[in-house]
Amino acid sequence: MSALLLAASLLAAAPAAEPPPPASPGLDGSPVRVERRLLQKNGHFFFTLGADYFIRGDYYVSPGMLLTASYYPSERDGFDLELGAFFSLISPPADAVFRSVGLVPDAQRPMGLMMLGYRRSVGYGKVMLNGALDSLIHFDLQVAGHAGIVITDRMASPSVSLSPALLIRVNERWFAQADVAVYASYETRQSSPLVIGILPMVTAGVTL
Repeated sequence: MSALLLAASLLAAAPAAEPPPPASPGLDGSPVRVERRLLQKNGHFFFTLGADYFIRGDYYVSPGMLLTASYYPSERDGFDLELGAFFSLISPPADAVFRSVGLVPDAQRPMGLMMLGYRRSVGYGKVMLNGALDSLIHFDLQVAGHAGIVITDRMASPSVSLSPALLIRVNERWFAQADVAVYASYETRQSSPLVIGILPMVTAGVTL
């Protein structure tokens, strides 16, 4: 009798078996709701206008404006045209130095650009800003390459660029785009003719 009581007490003291982990949605046969892709590019034109800032390590401060037109024959591939204008001025410290010694800078003043390029979408994502469904933003992660000319006060400089980019859907018609392009240009100057620059740009526009 005592043996039976001892066995019963041990069974009562034993920890309860853990419940099985919940089945992953879809694996147990229950339907899973997948939100459709809202940022659709296939067969669409995209037009943007915005601001940029050319950083070349020269003596100029070069803010500007940029106009782009893109066409996507597929969701992954796109081709675009970029037209830009810069409002370049010699930085105040450099201007004071050149005035004091009576010289002019060897660097050329950027005035505009015209580039043709290709965009490749490498990822698609969504982010919810404040926990509400209406704050859900869809975006494309892209890489882009362009070739063309950077127009200076002395010449049209052959140029190439490479950039990571984000294409962000605002609503069905409106969207925004952000690029950070690394530029390489050829200019005739006494120092090295290879000019490296960075051109961050933020634009917004419509899709048709």
